[in-house]
Amino acid sequence: MAHKRTQKQLLNNAILDGLQIIPTDAPALSSLASLSNSRSRTGLILPQLIEFTATDQVFDVTDSGGAVGGALAEQIFTLPLSERVILLGSYLSVEVKAISGTLSDGTYNFGVGTEAATATLTANEINFLTADLDAVVSSGVSAKAAQDGPLIVTYLDSNTALPVYFNGYVPDASISDDGTITADVVFRAMMINMAMGDTV
Repeated sequence: MAHKRTQKQLLNNAILDGLQIIPTDAPALSSLASLSNSRSRTGLILPQLIEFTATDQVFDVTDSGGAVGGALAEQIFTLPLSERVILLGSYLSVEVKAISGTLSDGTYNFGVGTEAATATLTANEINFLTADLDAVVSSGVSAKAAQDGPLIVTYLDSNTALPVYFNGYVPDASISDDGTITADVVFRAMMINMAMGDTV
């Protein structure tokens, strides 16, 4: 009579706290008596996923009142100890569903990063992405457009907790006053928090 065998995958004496797994067969650590105030450890750090989604969400757009267009900036996350966050990759998609009467057709730009000023999105305002996301608005709507994040490891330099914003920019030719954009938004990022509670 055949016997059934059950295979189990075991993490022998592993520590699992949601951030890291420290296996028992980690590389050996050497003790240095002259470094009495030091410590060493090894382990595997698991990447973390952050995700923001919005459906038929109304975003307020502020007109500059001048020739540099309008912008929106809505905070979606706060990252702790951000000088030690390593961004592995990210993804943003936006579909414009409607615009208010003070806005008109044109190419709108979107990004994720630090809070946007009323200007074309650049530098830190889109630093989760390789480039800003262009959405061509025609008859008040746009098809879904997407933009990926960096394919290389990127450090987000900041000494304090970092607020993360969903940003948008409307060119001056497409805005006459404060208005709104109704959009579907999906943002995902994979990152590693190297701080792990440390402050030095």
